[in-house]
Amino acid sequence: MPRLTAWVLLQGVLWLGLSLTSWPWGTQILVQIVLVQLLLIGRRTDERFWHLGLSLAVAWAGRWTLAPAIYLGIFVLLWFIFGRVDRDRVPFYLSSQHYVDILAPQLLPDSCFVDLGCATAGLLIALARRRPDVRFAGVEQSWLWSSLARFRCRRLPNCRIERGDLWARSLRGVDVSYAFLSPAPMSDLWRKACAEMPPGSQLISNTFSIPDQPYVARWDLPGGRLQTTLYVYQIPPAPPVSGLSMVTDL
Repeated sequence: MPRLTAWVLLQGVLWLGLSLTSWPWGTQILVQIVLVQLLLIGRRTDERFWHLGLSLAVAWAGRWTLAPAIYLGIFVLLWFIFGRVDRDRVPFYLSSQHYVDILAPQLLPDSCFVDLGCATAGLLIALARRRPDVRFAGVEQSWLWSSLARFRCRRLPNCRIERGDLWARSLRGVDVSYAFLSPAPMSDLWRKACAEMPPGSQLISNTFSIPDQPYVARWDLPGGRLQTTLYVYQIPPAPPVSGLSMVTDL
């Protein structure tokens, strides 16, 4: 059944059921919003938890007599923590330390490994300690996490942290790019990697695969809150340039 049809039918059933109660209108609307989100929007248990919490927070906030500056302060704090999630469509994820045992043996000596969205740099720190012969870099847009990552990496000469937009960071000369983003930007990330990374280099995506692109390797780890899978993609050779003729001096 299409989602819109299911949503309309569910709305009608909820309104009919809630109209039989003696609850105030505000309570009825809140209950309806929560149930709709739990049944239609949240596909996983963790998504449903966040939708429920957000609905309750909105309802409770309406009952509080807080100064407008408090809401502004909360917004600024969230911006420092999460950055421009509205633009990048990338939530805050932390990579599991179990991937260190998988990634560390695969890296070649003197290669360059870049973590696009390194957060607190936990994965980079573990890899840099395991492989001092590899150059590591992390890109993080959040002021809070990038500052914390720089502080944690201050004694690792083979690891540096860059604060900025991962889309503006050049991938030229990078041997391995690692990303734990979301399904939304994966196609854009693949196009960026193909345009900037050298042929034969690798793009490793945590959990989220690239649509319509075959991977050369896949590593699965059991357990965890999300599906713990690493997808490895190899950057193809650049297509030949047509319409040009070679001129040879005689």
